[in-house]
Amino acid sequence: MGRAKGEAARAKSRPSSSSMAASLLPSGVTAVGFGGYVGSSRVDSSLASAPDASPFLDIDGEVAQHLKRLSRKDPTTKVLSSSLLALAALLDVFFSWHSDSSATENVTGESKHVVKARTIAASAAEKLFSSHKYFLDFLKSQSPAIRSAAYSVVRSFIKNIPHAISEGDIKVLAGTILGSFQEKNPACHSSMWDTFLLFTKSFPESWHAVNVQKTILSRLWNFLRNGCFGSQQVSYPALVLFLEIVPSEAITGDKFFLEFFHSLWAGRSMSYSSNADRLAFFLAVEECFIWGLRNSSRYCEGVEAIYHFQHTLINEILLGLLWHEYLLAISPKYQEASFSSCTQGESKNCIQNIHKEPREAVNSKHSMEYEETLGKCVIKILSQIHCLKHDLLSAFSLKFQADCLDIFQETEYSSQNVLWVVKFIFLLDKYAVQKGETWPLLDLVGPALKKSFPLIETLVNVLVAWCLLLSHIVSLPSSSPARERMIQYVQDSTNTTILDCLFQHIPLEVYMGTSSRKKDLELPAAVSEAAEAARRAITTGSVLFSVELLWPTGPEKMASLAGAVFGLMLHNLPAYVRGWFSDIRDRSLSSAIESFTKAWCSPTLISNELSEIKKASFADDNFSVSVSKSANEVVATYTKDETGMDLVIRLPPSYPLRPVDVDCTRSLGISEVKRRKWLMSLMSFVRNQNGALAEAIRIWKSNFDKEFEGVEECPICYSVIHTVNHSLPRLACKTCKHKFHSACLYKWFSTSHKSTCPLCQSPF
Repeated sequence: MGRAKGEAARAKSRPSSSSMAASLLPSGVTAVGFGGYVGSSRVDSSLASAPDASPFLDIDGEVAQHLKRLSRKDPTTKVLSSSLLALAALLDVFFSWHSDSSATENVTGESKHVVKARTIAASAAEKLFSSHKYFLDFLKSQSPAIRSAAYSVVRSFIKNIPHAISEGDIKVLAGTILGSFQEKNPACHSSMWDTFLLFTKSFPESWHAVNVQKTILSRLWNFLRNGCFGSQQVSYPALVLFLEIVPSEAITGDKFFLEFFHSLWAGRSMSYSSNADRLAFFLAVEECFIWGLRNSSRYCEGVEAIYHFQHTLINEILLGLLWHEYLLAISPKYQEASFSSCTQGESKNCIQNIHKEPREAVNSKHSMEYEETLGKCVIKILSQIHCLKHDLLSAFSLKFQADCLDIFQETEYSSQNVLWVVKFIFLLDKYAVQKGETWPLLDLVGPALKKSFPLIETLVNVLVAWCLLLSHIVSLPSSSPARERMIQYVQDSTNTTILDCLFQHIPLEVYMGTSSRKKDLELPAAVSEAAEAARRAITTGSVLFSVELLWPTGPEKMASLAGAVFGLMLHNLPAYVRGWFSDIRDRSLSSAIESFTKAWCSPTLISNELSEIKKASFADDNFSVSVSKSANEVVATYTKDETGMDLVIRLPPSYPLRPVDVDCTRSLGISEVKRRKWLMSLMSFVRNQNGALAEAIRIWKSNFDKEFEGVEECPICYSVIHTVNHSLPRLACKTCKHKFHSACLYKWFSTSHKSTCPLCQSPF
């Protein structure tokens, strides 16, 4: 297909875009060159926006409107950035052969022309660099694209014609280039880092031309604390290069490094958005930390000073930041505890604070990946420390041993805490031992386990002692005063941490985050042993079978002993166990314990309780009890003269971890106040009873009998028989003559902080 007739003629007469633009300029206006420059001078575009300017007076209205729309697209920015990048590329290409060229007298005629052209180009570039005032205006541009391109062109000048930059030029450039960490646009950071590093390496004396703290370091700390403003994958790899070229005389070694790592660490939360950012962050931490240890002689003179510098980095950064964070990341539900005041001697308190303060996950979306990446970073640093100087490992080794010992001693969140040790040992095996390194076994795991063996033996002895105590309680008659005193002593004087110790040996992870049908799960061997032992102990009322098979001890045998002790405690000390269970703050742990109990202990306990109640003889025409095993409930009916009421006791599926529910289904001739009082009285008896429910019901019935016989109730607990020690009110006030239970009165004095009668307020 040919061109239409006459089109060629029209094309010849059509002006080019540049000539058209020139023809549109008002008469008398200076012609604007390429990129907004006339020669070497930039034309200020703001002049055209002055109120008295009339650049479009000689232009058709539609054309003027079109030009305004074009101006909004800011073509100047694109032209300038492209021009600067082209200039940088041209300089790099033109001078790339300079290092390979031979002596001038030995080169060919063609090469001489190249050398001559390069010389002319260098001279022209020097003039361009000077005439544009080192491109400082572009480095301060509002446009990120122009700033990025300006960094690139300045880098090319520094790289290819450094001789053109005089001492005076260095002083002028230093403030802008060395202070470039205030750049917040990540699009500029790659070229910014290239320029900064090359400028510092080529002109290290430039650091003396600025206020280092104000111009460089304070801006760098802010840059790092803000996660490099989003350029993690560009900026973090450049940090170790930055440390390499920093003039040692311009900084104070230990102070500089501590501030550097604390600022870097403060920006870590902004590096969790992606896996690549997180990996770049921890790689930078690892590289910079090892670089600081290896090059400590740059900042310190003498063996003692170097030793102090290296140990400061290990104590403040490796232990104070990385290891501290790992303690939190391994259990992300715990809240951050202050480690700034922790020393070697205070490690126990610090560890306890960590595990008792609830906190949000360090990274809920990638917690497992974060945990392993952090652990890998710590292990790789330790591996490098071992290669550099074995003695430097001692500080971490002592801290690791102390933390392991404290965690084994800690009873709250016990299973998770032990899992923390196991996970770190797995990481040591994966990233060090499998690569042929022996230091993890010799310096960390071996000494930690050696210190823990006496503690493990002590725990075994404690469990055996509890077996003896429980066996003695079981041997006493159910309603004997000796048994009541023994149980009361356990309730008042023993610490419930024994129950935490039990679940150190029963791994309940299988019950965490699963459905309620726990019996359908395939149980680990240790859990299966514990479940069977708990059920057998409840049925037989003995733990002897588990103690006889305990030695030699092993995980499954310890689980069996723990399960047996737990089952016997549920059977004989239900209120004691329930009080411990209600204080557990970890919901996942409490849910797992409840699921284990409901599946393996509660059915037998409920069946035993209902059978005991059904067989019990209350020997009274005024009181009757009916049992419904299908509904797990007991109906107690009390009638006296023309009054009566039916009270229903319902046992929950996870009994006795959850308290029984008591409800009044029928009352006759009883006031609302008295009905509520009797209901609360029965509820108090069955919930506080450390023993069989049948015994609690019998004591509650005796309480009613005493009340109908005219015995006054205690004004504090509104009961005739004390719900815990089953005593009668005997301590009388000399003024108002009301009698109180001694336990109730003691509690009143303790909580009110005064020894006056609760009713008449007279001195007791």
